[in-house]
Amino acid sequence: MEEHRDGKTRLFVELAISYGLILATIWCPLSVRRYLWWTAIFWILLVAVFAAWKGERFGLGVSGFRQSLWALSAAAIFVTLEIACAAALGTLDIHYFAPPHPPMLGYFIFCFVQQFILQNLFLVRLLRLLGRPSRAIAAAGVMMSLAHLPNFLLTIATLLWGTAACWLFLRYRNLWAVGLIHFLLGISMAICVPGSVHHHMRVGRSYSLYHHHVAAVPAPGVGTHAP
Repeated sequence: MEEHRDGKTRLFVELAISYGLILATIWCPLSVRRYLWWTAIFWILLVAVFAAWKGERFGLGVSGFRQSLWALSAAAIFVTLEIACAAALGTLDIHYFAPPHPPMLGYFIFCFVQQFILQNLFLVRLLRLLGRPSRAIAAAGVMMSLAHLPNFLLTIATLLWGTAACWLFLRYRNLWAVGLIHFLLGISMAICVPGSVHHHMRVGRSYSLYHHHVAAVPAPGVGTHAP
């Protein structure tokens, strides 16, 4: 029993420090952001290495990918319709990923890393701490959503997607599928919704510092959700 409590304490500490470092990085002044950013990366890598040593699986194989293709197909159809609507309304910005904005590959990596953290760090620990999958899914979705404040559009979008992604991951245990869906949904929002609405996908402190006429955008993970 004591060992069980110690295990839960460790999981809670890993979860709390990881989430705390992410929020601190998002909200801190630019002068210290880079230091917190690298601290967060180091801590999350440390937790991941320890989890791998303990035998945890991260969903990096091919198992479950074919079964989850229906969700990926649904996302592709949704994105296609969204782009068509944006083109008809005149809000489509196909040059969003041209310099100085982040490249497509960089954004995919960023999406994949976010899903790795959400599923393998947050969801897995919440599942062990809360017991029920429904509670863990809801808690992980809320945590992801709150990390995108005060960007209202991204807060709502990530609440819906974060919850759905956790359900998909628990069902199929494949990280590639949820990473690709995140990538597609993120791209469609970036190019279909005017920058004046999503503030170039910024969150935290950077959201309030946004100016629509400023061309430069911080790199992913430095005060911006990205792309």
